[in-house]
Amino acid sequence: MANRYVFPIFNSHDEIVGFDGRYIHPIPRDENGKPKIKPWKILGESRHFVWGGLDEIEDCGRAILVESIGDSLKLGQCGVPESLCLFGTNLSSAVLGHLIAANPREIIVATNRDLKHAVGQNASVKIARTLQTFFNADMIKIA
Repeated sequence: MANRYVFPIFNSHDEIVGFDGRYIHPIPRDENGKPKIKPWKILGESRHFVWGGLDEIEDCGRAILVESIGDSLKLGQCGVPESLCLFGTNLSSAVLGHLIAANPREIIVATNRDLKHAVGQNASVKIARTLQTFFNADMIKIA
């Protein structure tokens, strides 16, 4: 986790269950322009992680699903605190469980718009399909 902003991830008992780290310097690249390191690093089983505005989701009735803690923090800075971090592009059972418990009126899937390989776009469709098993389709939007 050297040279990274590190975010501890706590469970419902306020115990640390993992860490999410984001590289704080320009990413070193090889002669072909490929990154030599991943800009993110996760320690722990991210499928158990839940991070974001759980109280805010219950208060306003809207949940915004984003890929990273950085995305969630930026939304909070812009006055939109009702986000949940996916820690990638998959909807974990832990995040799904919290969404079901919060029972929002609206869910926005806001994965990244990847220009090269469309990972975020493909993931958003898959996540929306999974959510439609538990929520009305008209409640789910892809941004």
